Amino acid sequence: MTIDSSSLLTFVSAVLVGAVVPLITFLYLRRGQLRQLNTTSDATQITSAATLVALLQDQIKILTAKQDKIEGQQSTDRTNFTEQLSRAHTENGRMASIIATLHTDLDIAHRQIEELRASYRMRMNSAESEDTGSAMDEGAQEIQDSADDFPPQ
Repeated sequence: MTIDSSSLLTFVSAVLVGAVVPLITFLYLRRGQLRQLNTTSDATQITSAATLVALLQDQIKILTAKQDKIEGQQSTDRTNFTEQLSRAHTENGRMASIIATLHTDLDIAHRQIEELRASYRMRMNSAESEDTGSAMDEGAQEIQDSADDFPPQ
């Protein structure tokens, strides 16, 4: 079977006209409904956006209040830490002067110990020499006494 081009063209034209005309009619008749749906959709979007904006503004207020509270707390902490640091510096200076005094006292005590040791050594040497001298005197006396006991020959 052969299909000529004019009948094919007629058939395609009929199908297109048959499909396009109802489509245009549908869109033309439904244009009001589409516009109403579009308006309703826009109104819903606007309402949602307004709700979202209000929610975000509330969150901004809450976060701003928290930020102010934290900044105040940081300021108080900074002041407290500055005071603690100042007291620590003062205490450090006081401790440094106490340490210097104790070092001086320790040096004095070391010198006194050395002086006492030297004095003790001198006393011991002196006592030893006195003991040695008295022992020598006693020995000489004993020799003299023993010599007196013996008659001369």
